[in-house]
Amino acid sequence: MRLHINDWTVEEDNIPDGGGDAYDAGGTGGVRSELADFVAQTGIKVLAMLGQEHDEVGVTLVTDADMQQMNREHRGIDAPTDVLSFALDDDAPGDVAIASGDVASGDIATGHVTLANLPHLVGDIIISVERAEAQSEEYGHSLQREIGFLLIHGLLHLYGYDHIDEQDRIAMRAEEERILAVLGLGRDVPETPHNS
Repeated sequence: MRLHINDWTVEEDNIPDGGGDAYDAGGTGGVRSELADFVAQTGIKVLAMLGQEHDEVGVTLVTDADMQQMNREHRGIDAPTDVLSFALDDDAPGDVAIASGDVASGDIATGHVTLANLPHLVGDIIISVERAEAQSEEYGHSLQREIGFLLIHGLLHLYGYDHIDEQDRIAMRAEEERILAVLGLGRDVPETPHNS
């Protein structure tokens, strides 16, 4: 499994230990090395918990101004938000679907190809660090807990979870809280809404 954080790639066997010396901090696009370490460690653990050994996800940590621009361009909402997810695996007609597997096989004419050891490209998650900092203060928990929540929320969207109706919202929130608890990022404060 592989996770991209801004311009830095993390694979399962090179997860940073939190010391900040596993890479040049410039490779994270200006993001604090401790925060990039945390996102890398958390993202790899969540992908493993979801059983997605061959998956690849991009994570970009941005400012509120960058997030507002993306939210305006992609959702028509001219305001920053905390997290956006962009799924790459929507199987649109005419797209070439490439999946991970053990042997090279497939039919180019039908658009279904399997290549050995090729990661499954799931999508991208964009997180506003400024929004996460403000929300962590507002909700009375750590920045790590908030970034962890937003990362998990974004990943679950990439894997088909949503919160459009109440039943789906309850199921998604339960899965978020289950994963947060396993990671030791549970909260002791009442549930709060997130504008995602």
